[in-house]
Amino acid sequence: MLKYFCLILCISSILIYYIWVIINSQNIPFADDLSFMANLYDIQTASSFTDKINIFFAFHNEHKLLYPRLLVWILARLQGGIIDIRWWIWIGNSFLLGVLYIFYISFKSYQKPFIYFVPVVLFFFQPIYIELTYWGMASIQNIGILLVSSLVLYKISTYDTDIKKIFILFLLTVSAVFTSANGLVLVPIIAGILLLKKRYNLLSIWIILGCILFWFYWHDFNPQIHSVAIKRTISGVVLSFFALLGSFLESQRYGKFTIVAGVFIAIAMAYLLWPILKIILKSEFKKISNSQLFLLSYFIFLLLTITVIAFNRNFEDALHVSRYKIYSVLILIVMYFLIIRRYQVSIHIIYVLIIGCTGFAVYNYKRANAVTHAHSQLLNQQLNKWFYLQQLDAPTPLQGQYYATRWTALYLQGAYIPPIESRNPSKHGNRIAKPK
Repeated sequence: MLKYFCLILCISSILIYYIWVIINSQNIPFADDLSFMANLYDIQTASSFTDKINIFFAFHNEHKLLYPRLLVWILARLQGGIIDIRWWIWIGNSFLLGVLYIFYISFKSYQKPFIYFVPVVLFFFQPIYIELTYWGMASIQNIGILLVSSLVLYKISTYDTDIKKIFILFLLTVSAVFTSANGLVLVPIIAGILLLKKRYNLLSIWIILGCILFWFYWHDFNPQIHSVAIKRTISGVVLSFFALLGSFLESQRYGKFTIVAGVFIAIAMAYLLWPILKIILKSEFKKISNSQLFLLSYFIFLLLTITVIAFNRNFEDALHVSRYKIYSVLILIVMYFLIIRRYQVSIHIIYVLIIGCTGFAVYNYKRANAVTHAHSQLLNQQLNKWFYLQQLDAPTPLQGQYYATRWTALYLQGAYIPPIESRNPSKHGNRIAKPK
């Protein structure tokens, strides 16, 4: 009876999350969604196959978004050429189910009752990372890289590896790298795992493949064009790092508490991981279970990702950019798995965690409703500004003109259908004239 109750509770939590995402999704591009729309138009109008390929592989900031671009292109093709950004959001958030499944099959090796997995579901499926619930490009990229990386690290940690599997893992790593540059940290992590397993022949192959991948990714990178120079101090990086670690809290209003939480998480993680690291230092690798190796490697991936973000984001961004909260949530989930594996956790503590996660979810939904309402107003203002004035807010006027021109061209083709074509024309000016 308890198992069925827990199953219903988990399914309800997941359904509520996705219903909330679907209700709040709008077919209006936001921020980098505009670049995806522009890419779709440029691919459509490219004069040669080589030009199309170059657009797919082009840098966006420091990222080569080949797979996200392919996904939105395929979605448009499946919908008869119509671009619906809501599908980008829905598909991106569906990747959360894949991450959850990998955690679940890892959890099954603990031989614990299903109720011990319930807090993971309740904590994972709630709008903590609000940006990922309304921003198409961000959800595809950020959740996509987490899905592929968790799959790669689970496979390399829990299965015997041969030459054939190394090439399969390499292809998966390539898909991670061309989803987000953060995927590059998988290369040294997998090399470390192969070294621990004493698979020196496979390690040699992996290093060669990794070097080729790094070269292919960065050889045409121009820092003056593809990135924004940010002056960082050591203290600023450290503050950003701890803020990101503790960002599952409402960091926008309680920045100091976020940093304190980040420091506490760092200390707790060091304590929980030390027994595993001690075994590695003693060269007694066989004493480490596959599930421990997966948790260790996934934690290292998350930690390196947060470190890279801390170097590229100032302290204020670390506090206010909600899409990065997903890394803090996943680190807490890894900590939870290490605790229930190492200690005999009372069922009463699990009950408390379930109640606590439920209350936390209620608070986050209440807060997220206010945030998404404000964001919806912002999106409609941008829609009206484009629709009536053919203007967009962008980092530079030239970039704004570039996005607005392509958005208009897609609309005139019938490839983009605005959710609301007219609200108050007299207030905004002349709307875009669509040919009959």
